[in-house]
Amino acid sequence: LKQAKVALEKAIILDNKRADSYCLLAKVLEAEDKKQQALEKWKKCRDIKGGRTIEIKVWKIEAQQRLKDVGD
Repeated sequence: LKQAKVALEKAIILDNKRADSYCLLAKVLEAEDKKQQALEKWKKCRDIKGGRTIEIKVWKIEAQQRLKDVGD
């Protein structure tokens, strides 16, 4: 998980307009039980426009559900 987290953080630094990096980082943070940090990344995942792959669409739905669960 640590390597994935570092790689995703670097990806965000290189291009912070890609939803997929935020979505995947949110999943990593959840796996590390860092719920509040994960929610912040889910918000970015949800709010960034674009993402045409089916995976990104699924992650955005997941983000909406996670945020709805906490009232956001």
